[in-house]
Amino acid sequence: MTRDQISQYFAAIAVMVLVFSPVLTVDAQLKPASISPSEQRVIPSSVYDAEADWDSIFGSVSITWLRNFVRDMSEDHPYRTWYPLDKAPSPQLEGGWTMANNTLMSITGGNLSFKIMTEYMNLVAIRNGSDSRLAPIIIAGTIAGPYSPGANAYAASVAGVLHVAYLLNNLTISNDVYFVLVNTYRSYHQPSGSNIGFRALLSTLENQGRHPATVLWMDSILYESEETNGDRLAIQFGQGGEVLEGSEYLAFLSTQVSAYAGNSRAVVKSTTNRYWDDSGSAEAINYGIPSIVFSQYYTESVSGRENDDWDFFYWSYTMLEEAAGIAASIIAYLGKISNGEAPIVERTTSLSAGSSKTIDIYLTGISSINVSVGWSDNTTIEAQIRNEFDVVLFSRVGDNNSLILNYTNEDTGEFSLRLLNSGTNSTTVQYNYTHWHDFDQDGLSDDLEYMYGTDGISSDTDNDLADDYSEVMVYGCDPLVQDTDGDGAIDGVEIMLGADPTIVDTDQDTLSDGFEIENGYDPTSNDTDGDQILDNVEVDLGLNPLSNDTDGDGLLDYQELLAGTDAASPDSDGDGLSDLFELLNYMDPLSQDSDKDGLSDAYEIENCLMPNNPDTDSDGIPDGVDWMPREHWMTIVPVAGFGIFLLVMILWLLMKRRTYSRSG
Repeated sequence: MTRDQISQYFAAIAVMVLVFSPVLTVDAQLKPASISPSEQRVIPSSVYDAEADWDSIFGSVSITWLRNFVRDMSEDHPYRTWYPLDKAPSPQLEGGWTMANNTLMSITGGNLSFKIMTEYMNLVAIRNGSDSRLAPIIIAGTIAGPYSPGANAYAASVAGVLHVAYLLNNLTISNDVYFVLVNTYRSYHQPSGSNIGFRALLSTLENQGRHPATVLWMDSILYESEETNGDRLAIQFGQGGEVLEGSEYLAFLSTQVSAYAGNSRAVVKSTTNRYWDDSGSAEAINYGIPSIVFSQYYTESVSGRENDDWDFFYWSYTMLEEAAGIAASIIAYLGKISNGEAPIVERTTSLSAGSSKTIDIYLTGISSINVSVGWSDNTTIEAQIRNEFDVVLFSRVGDNNSLILNYTNEDTGEFSLRLLNSGTNSTTVQYNYTHWHDFDQDGLSDDLEYMYGTDGISSDTDNDLADDYSEVMVYGCDPLVQDTDGDGAIDGVEIMLGADPTIVDTDQDTLSDGFEIENGYDPTSNDTDGDQILDNVEVDLGLNPLSNDTDGDGLLDYQELLAGTDAASPDSDGDGLSDLFELLNYMDPLSQDSDKDGLSDAYEIENCLMPNNPDTDSDGIPDGVDWMPREHWMTIVPVAGFGIFLLVMILWLLMKRRTYSRSG
């Protein structure tokens, strides 16, 4: 908003003293809080082997444990029903809660246990990260289910969430991780396309200022068929307007992890089904949280029915095994983004003369990828970056057994790295690439996020409604502090209202921006209501800076200041007549007796006298002592004299008559 520069020409004389008198004592204004080089962290040159991490995690995944847990929960605690109208569990569901909690405590060495959150009694266990400022990562699934043994609906979901907790137990992760089991699922009392239990949890976290960085959701996952992709783990992330770029990257990363460390079972499902529609991830999209769902590729009619046993013929635990490994790998990967270490992928491939190798990569926003290629034989290798349409965006050629390619990207999406042997000899190529991502799509690549101490997977580290890029690069405020200038208003609100988040008093009216915003004033204008009186003056006089007529008497505040009346009272002199009425009728709004005749203005108006004339009938007798203040004495004397004459004559005639009567 542009600052108003409204003239004070009407009220200049009357309010000059007030205008130049500060009304509030405010703190000294803070300088813009851009982080100085001495405060910035140095970007380390170290990298970490992402593929080695993934291999290690997958090496600990136990399909036997997953199968046994699903067996025990479905046999020992079947019919885990949630009563949505009462928001209460069945005894069997309570038993399932106890089993899940005891298992979680056991597999994490007592480090984690569930607590109940929200009226829908979600089970939540929080694994604290190394930096509490960072946004939490959520891995979630469903524990209640339709009236059945509930192996695929949803004991497998519980097993997946718990196994991820086990896989992450000894890893160092910067972000908090929330392990969540919900009770709400599609039923007669819960419409499809929603998950009200998880929605309530997200709302609670938002109110706590804990906006999640991402949600990974485990759904029905055991069904395997002979149909196309029937044995594949489906990765769903929404359709159309609900698709977030971060969700697409999570889906791609899932397939990459699956190909590098798993069994290559993960595939992105381009069309969604009810596993997405009813999931907590679909709810999270409404909060702007990148999210995906791990599920079986096709729906079926067995889950949640009487034959939903752990050993049902079409149930396979290989997809659950893959999902647990992928989910744990993604969380570990995201949890290292804010550490300042670049993830590196190293691989070896054989290239015959004239052949090529294509490696799918996903680039996120403004980011950079660095490729290093080496080979031992006498040949020429070319490295290319291509977009989704197979157009070459950048390339480098090397013929001395090595080449380095550095490419800076500004778009988000799927790309490819292609290695071509354009020489005449076959060779073995060793290549690696590192990529500073921009997972949170805030315009700051992960290396810059580390330098500024911000969260690489959350666009708003301090949860002040302003993204980190805007705070650092545009407004010069502190991305780690909600209120950079300490004026009582968070930076995002000031930015939205056009105020300067690095200055206590943007419009220089001596009222802090926080005070003005809290009270509904315009922090960018020193005269919010445009009544030619500065906001601080109105506050000092007890007037309303949001109204040009504080007392609603029809006189503008600045007119009352010129007239000397009380702009906060419609009747300055308390005589029962409004200031506007008195001014329009030439009375003194500051005196109850404008003409000083001893009669109040209200009395004179009520009795049809002239409150601005001490002698209404102009007979020389003040109204206050005139026995008939509306009649001049000159008009009364003749009438009174004639009346007296008649009275005397009547008395004389009566006396005369009496005399005649006696003599007769």
